[in-house]
Amino acid sequence: MQFIRFLIIFILLAGALYYLYDSNDFTNNDTHDVQEQQQTVREPEKRDLKQPSNMLEGDIYGWMNEASSDLREAYGDPVRKDRSQYGYIWWIYNDLDGEYVQFGIHDDSVKTIYIAGMNASSEPLSTNKKYADIQDIFSFDEEVMFEKDDYHYTFHLSQADLKARPLIKINDDLFIQVYMDTFRERLVAIRVVTADILLSLLPYSLTFEGTLPHSDDKEWSAQEWKDIQSGMEQQIFDMTNVFRKYFEKSALNWDKSLHSVALSHSKDMKERDYFSHVAPNGDGLSERLMEWDISYQSAGENIAADYDDAPDVVAGWLNSEGHRQIMLDDSFTSLGVGVYRNYYTQNYLKQGH
Repeated sequence: MQFIRFLIIFILLAGALYYLYDSNDFTNNDTHDVQEQQQTVREPEKRDLKQPSNMLEGDIYGWMNEASSDLREAYGDPVRKDRSQYGYIWWIYNDLDGEYVQFGIHDDSVKTIYIAGMNASSEPLSTNKKYADIQDIFSFDEEVMFEKDDYHYTFHLSQADLKARPLIKINDDLFIQVYMDTFRERLVAIRVVTADILLSLLPYSLTFEGTLPHSDDKEWSAQEWKDIQSGMEQQIFDMTNVFRKYFEKSALNWDKSLHSVALSHSKDMKERDYFSHVAPNGDGLSERLMEWDISYQSAGENIAADYDDAPDVVAGWLNSEGHRQIMLDDSFTSLGVGVYRNYYTQNYLKQGH
């Protein structure tokens, strides 16, 4: 009898333990599922965003992947066609009403767009819009993840990136770089770009599983490099005047002699592997201007290195206090820009004796 009682108790205890173990296993699985769902919500590429057609109302977005012939029909011939080192050709429209636009054309279709200017607008983005207002529409993430050709890529944005040029993912092949004036916390320009071109530019730190485009590794000829550099010089000049107009400053005139001075300094920095306003022999801007027999009342110089292209370097200068002061100095009347490979020089001048 005692044995039977013991057997019944043992069976009851075993059943209770089985139920407890099974319940805990279910709870762990449920918790794991919730964590995956929470992680999915945090991952920018998997958020349930609005469709691009609803989110992006501005006409400019509709030109992505459209034929260059249709673009010409709508906008007319560009004022210039500038070769880029990334394989596409910039079509420059700098005479639009209050807007400055560059369309990047590759294989006869639009693959990237840069827009700035007083009246630059491509809803829901427009120049002078506050950072906080844009952040209410789009999420600015430290990590922007996407898939392409079954490979995974993640851009890692620093705090400086998030402040000056956050990256918005619309889908796995459409992104927007938002260029901010960090001093005023307002938008000054946007760049719409495909995944391929973004991976060529590499504007942010990147981890990836897969391959990268290598259009920027092309062995350009000396003449091709000259064309690329000349295009960037003209773009930097145009963009500088666009931002000067934006801040109600007088427009600058292009100066061939200043261009020569600026180009010689960029080339010298590249070839002698230094980065400074003062050359290894001690010559600074005043000595360089004297060498070219240029008279002036006042002069200023901006230099930069290792930026991706003209839109990127001009944004960098605008968000650096000293460079910004020179760029927006209303006393200057002339500008020369010199680009050699990945070195950039601007020489500003107020002419006189």
